[in-house]
Parts: sequence; structure tokens; C-alpha cells
Amino acid sequence: MKVKISPIALIKIIDAASRRLDREVGGFLIGRVDNDCLNIVDIEVPRSKGSKTHVEIDPLAMAAVAEKLEKRGMKESIVGWWHSHPGFGANFMSNTDISTQKVYQSLFNKAVALVIDPTSYVNKKDPRKIDLKIYRVIEDRYEETDWDVAVEDTWKIVEDGVKLISEIREEQVGVKDFLEKMSSAMKLKEEISQLRKAVENLSLIKVDFMQLQANVELFMMYSTLIFLLLFVFSILIFLRFI
Repeated sequence: MKVKISPIALIKIIDAASRRLDREVGGFLIGRVDNDCLNIVDIEVPRSKGSKTHVEIDPLAMAAVAEKLEKRGMKESIVGWWHSHPGFGANFMSNTDISTQKVYQSLFNKAVALVIDPTSYVNKKDPRKIDLKIYRVIEDRYEETDWDVAVEDTWKIVEDGVKLISEIREEQVGVKDFLEKMSSAMKLKEEISQLRKAVENLSLIKVDFMQLQANVELFMMYSTLIFLLLFVFSILIFLRFI
């Protein structure tokens, strides 16, 4: 039986496995069988507990995923499982892995187990060097199954996709533009603050000027009145001595 993995499924597997090198992680393979070819089109990463050498997927997760696929009216279903062997390589299945795979094959006779060691990718950032194997169990032993990616120019798609996800996670995408916008916003805020102070100062100056103008007008009025009083007083003194 041939096995083909879609680029998006492969990207998700590499990304999910690469995030945790301290313990095993795992999930479900979503796909369908077409002309004796098992097509893995997506994956699920349910809640799980794990250690450096073991992973235990939430037992209720399979039913939840199956229900979700059914509600979406998708032709795909759970066609196996995947898990990581961080630092130990993907070229083996433990006794626990074999027992788990037997359960999946009892539910779906073409089910496969995908094993990945993400450390090679994490160290070299080259998905072509990914350590990934697909297995099936025959009686009490496991056998490796050949696999390929479903479209042409696949490694370029996977490389770009995984890189993009990593950059987004590490918040490298758009950070420069964001900082520049923040800087511009801060400068604008400072300019607006200075302008506001200037307007406030102008308002104060206007109030002071109006007060000064009122004082000048009052002074002129008093000065005129005093001048008139002095003029009248002078005339009265002059008339008295005639």
C-alpha cells in the first residue's frame, strides 16, 4: 500500500513535534484511501501527557475528532496516529507503540503509525533532513512502509511553510514594521502633546492679553477723567482770580 502525505499535514507534524523536545507528543492522522493509496491530508494534536519516552493521548479525543469530521461532512477519517521520538530517532517502534498500533489497525485495517524525531530539523532547519518513518504491524513485529509527499516541489512548500510558522510563533514577522509604526505613533503623540501645551499657552496668553487690554482701557478712562477734573479745577481757579 502506498502512503502519501499532504504538505500541510507534514508541516503541522514537523511544527508540533519541534515545539516539544523535552517529551514525546502525538496525535491522529486524518485521511482517506484512494485506489489502494492512503492519503494523509491533515493531522490532529489533541491533549496528551508524555515523558521523554512515552506519550498518552486523551482517550476521549478520538471520539471527539471523529464527531467533528462527521459534522463537517468530510470524506476523511482517522487513518492512524503519529508521535515523536525526540532525540532517539524514528527508526524503531517500542513494544508500547506496537500495542497501540494494533488497536488502530483493529479499528481500521489500513491504519499506519508515523514516527518522527524532530531534532534533525531543529538543528539544521532543513525539512529534507527530517527523520520520519511510517510503520504497520504484522503479527508482533513492525514493518516500515514507503511514503511520499502528495504534490510536486514538495520540499520547497514544506520548508517555506514550516519556516513561516516558526517565524510567526517567534514573532519575527512584521516586528520591524510594528516597531516603526509604534515609533511613529509615539512621535505623533508627543507632537500632539506639545501642540496641546502650545494651545493652552496661547489660551493663557490670550487671557492675559485681554486682561491687559481691559486694564489699559480702565487706565485710559481714569486718566481721561482725572485730566478732565484737573482741567475743570484749573478753569475754576483762573475765574476766581479775575
